[in-house]
Amino acid sequence: MGKYEKMKGLITTYLNRHKNVEFNIIELENDIIDGYESLNDYQDDGGYDLFYTIINELNSSSTIKPIKSAIKKTNNRKRPLPIRWRKVRKRTSPTWTQQQIFQVSDRLDVNYFITNPEKQNVSTWENILSIYNFLGEKDKWEWESKASRSYQLFKDEKFLNEEGRHFLGRLKLTEHDLKIENYGEPFSYFVHPRVSSFTEIKRILIIENLSFFHACRRLFRMYKPIVGMELDMIIYAEGTHIESSIKYIKDILEHNNFHFLYVGDMDPSGYSIYARLKIKNSEFDITLAKQIYYKMVVECHCPTTIKKDQQKNNDHFNYFLEEMGPDNEDFTAIAYQIWNEDKRIPQEVLPIDLLLKGESNHA
Repeated sequence: MGKYEKMKGLITTYLNRHKNVEFNIIELENDIIDGYESLNDYQDDGGYDLFYTIINELNSSSTIKPIKSAIKKTNNRKRPLPIRWRKVRKRTSPTWTQQQIFQVSDRLDVNYFITNPEKQNVSTWENILSIYNFLGEKDKWEWESKASRSYQLFKDEKFLNEEGRHFLGRLKLTEHDLKIENYGEPFSYFVHPRVSSFTEIKRILIIENLSFFHACRRLFRMYKPIVGMELDMIIYAEGTHIESSIKYIKDILEHNNFHFLYVGDMDPSGYSIYARLKIKNSEFDITLAKQIYYKMVVECHCPTTIKKDQQKNNDHFNYFLEEMGPDNEDFTAIAYQIWNEDKRIPQEVLPIDLLLKGESNHA
């Protein structure tokens, strides 16, 4: 393979692999350089001069074009190239006939595929027919999980998770149109031994941390309160999992006369989980387990540093503080301090020994 053919092949591979229409010329050249064993090999094979020549050829053949609004921004080389480019989509002839499109147009909006004929292919048409036939007899089908419906329609239980989600959007359909029910995954829970019937359950504590959950289970078995609170049931939140699984409570309890209390780590993740949980589930009565948060602050004399991947959301933090209220000025001051210093207080600050004895064991 000649030098020209090798570099053009690397460029073509990059353009085909690059999902976005737009690309950066500097990132493209760096990728091409990585295709050689060394920078010296890249230079020996023509280097930037050959790269420049091939890019201009692709531009002349309308394979790629510089973005006009940013054409003055270049890579600052002696023979400059604009930094921002886009791939040019080739016109594609439709592969579906007018008769086929007319066949499904009474139930489906296929305008996207009419205006984007390059998306027309045999497998997509088979999926469209599958949905079309389902909608025609929709009333005979029960509501089903996403995985089961996906397998039923497309013989792939994961199709609707990614690729199929975009496919439905192009047809202007929702999962609701396919009678898909997003069932919450069951969560781990423990009921107080004094509770003889689920109808008695009124106060439920949602716990983000597994260690604290097990500590509370032991307190339940000993018929002891949890930081002064008498509770009927505890739920292990398992981090963000509770956001999708909280509705599972409806399958456990046959009444609506219950109240959720939530406690998580005092860190950006914990604040955000609570804020999203409450905002998205207005049908439930959810408040913060203030007594436990107060106890966490009292017992922690050495907050730890938050993980780098935690995203700080000021709105969620303020949402947390507003509900905690201004009554406890010491708590509010410490909450602000650890927030500003990128610190956190984990629920592990309340081990079982401290909960049993009420001693001030410092973390």
